Formats: sequence, structure tokens, C-alpha cells
Amino acid sequence: PIYLAGAVEAWKQAQTSDPHYVKPYESLTTMADRKGDWAESEKYSRMWIALDPEDFPGAYLLNAVANARLSKPEQAEKAAREGLRLDKEQRIPRMQYVLGLILMDKKQYTESAQCFRKYLELAPNAGDAAIVRQQLPRLEELAAAPRPGR
Repeated sequence: PIYLAGAVEAWKQAQTSDPHYVKPYESLTTMADRKGDWAESEKYSRMWIALDPEDFPGAYLLNAVANARLSKPEQAEKAAREGLRLDKEQRIPRMQYVLGLILMDKKQYTESAQCFRKYLELAPNAGDAAIVRQQLPRLEELAAAPRPGR
């Protein structure tokens, strides 16, 4: 939609005129995430985190998602773990889910299952909770299976 393009331009102008104002980074990151523009989402969330690394755990969630979508699992995991560290009140349950997915891709099934269980504990009625409940037994089975070199 045309109004979104105008909003993006306005936020980019605000960001350029005052690079220390957090709101444009938050809005630009969120808009890029919604569009599925992972490179932009990663860039703006990284800038947002650099500007205020302690007060916005949601920036780390969006950064983790963008990095995961860009096939950068190490950066994605680091962002998700840092977001969890900052989210002391556990207000962003999705962070657990995203870290669980990242760890599942890395075949770290035990910790992935722990993240999924925590997600379901924090957000039992989430829109994707039923899917997570279905995935969990298979994940626990993989976690319990002997692996070479273990």
C-alpha cells in the first residue's frame, strides 16, 4: 500500500535527522519484518540494538528472526539468547519459540524442546500452540535418541 511507503520514508527521514531517536528504528524494523524484507529488518534491528542494547528485548526477537531467515544461525541464536536475558519478566514468549526453532535447525533437540515447553507454558493459547504441541513429542524423541559421538 502507498501509505506504508510514505510511512517508511517518514521514518527514514526521522532516523536521518536524529540518529539517536529510537522510534524510527523500531518502526522501520517492524515494517520490514511484516513485509518479509529480512535484510532490512536485520539492518534496522541491529541499528536499534546498537542505539539501546538494554531496553528493548523485542529488537532482539526481530533481529533473531531476520538472521534466521537470512540463514545466519549463529547471529540468530545470539540475538535470541540476549533477548531472553533482557526479557526478565518473560513478556515476549515468542522469543522462546524462535530460539527453539533455531536450536532445532542446529540439531540441539534437548534445549529446543525445553524452549518449546517454556513457550507453551508462557503462551498456552498462542495461535501456533497446537502446532508446537504436535511437534514437541517428535522433538523429545530426537532429543532422547543416541547420537554418534555423544
